[in-house]
Amino acid sequence: MKQHYYFLLLALALPAAASAQTKPSAPDEHVTGYQATPRLRSRVYVGLQAAVPVYWRELSARDLTLDGWEVLAVFAGVRFNANWAVQVGLNVDGFGHSYDIIPGVTGPGGPGQPTGTGRFSGRLAAMPVLLRFNPGWRPAPQCQLEAFAGVTPQWQRFDRRESTALPGQPQLETTEQLRTTNLYATAGLAGVVNVGPGAEVTVEAALNQRSYSSGAAPHGRALAPTLGASFRYYFGSRPRHTSYL
Repeated sequence: MKQHYYFLLLALALPAAASAQTKPSAPDEHVTGYQATPRLRSRVYVGLQAAVPVYWRELSARDLTLDGWEVLAVFAGVRFNANWAVQVGLNVDGFGHSYDIIPGVTGPGGPGQPTGTGRFSGRLAAMPVLLRFNPGWRPAPQCQLEAFAGVTPQWQRFDRRESTALPGQPQLETTEQLRTTNLYATAGLAGVVNVGPGAEVTVEAALNQRSYSSGAAPHGRALAPTLGASFRYYFGSRPRHTSYL
């Protein structure tokens, strides 16, 4: 009879012990929005960024008149855990402006100099590849800081077209093109704010240091700062008791 009693106690105790061993650990509450637990899964996110990159430098009245402009960029990434994520972005933008060729202003002065009109335009494509790190420090509820670093390949194209003429002479059409490929080392900091389930808004500041150029790149900067704001959204269901946001 005692043996049957012991077997009954053992049968009741085994499920309780197994349940205690498989019970998920409590979330890491010191990281708001990025609760780290053993059941955390990788999540994919996409986003849109508005930024002001200063990749160009001002030259003369016949070249650039603005030192940077707004760029819309798209990006996608994978957050592997509460601390680490990899992100790839793409921005394509350009500018163009027309000007008058006036002796003594946009060219040599004096009589016998040509006058006319011209147009200068530029195109840029950049693809930042970044590793993002979240140390888990929050300056305020729902707010965190991130650091990021990586490389940014960049392609530039410049075109100049001018139509000039001397008094009493036919017009002369000239064109000039320049293409360069640059590689920048990128690093910066971002403030992250959780604005809803699966949604974040960030404000980012970065420095881009050019480490390679295919040519002289007379229109480009060797050190280019960037300031921007972005929105990112995470896909995928969140595991029970675990979340990134």
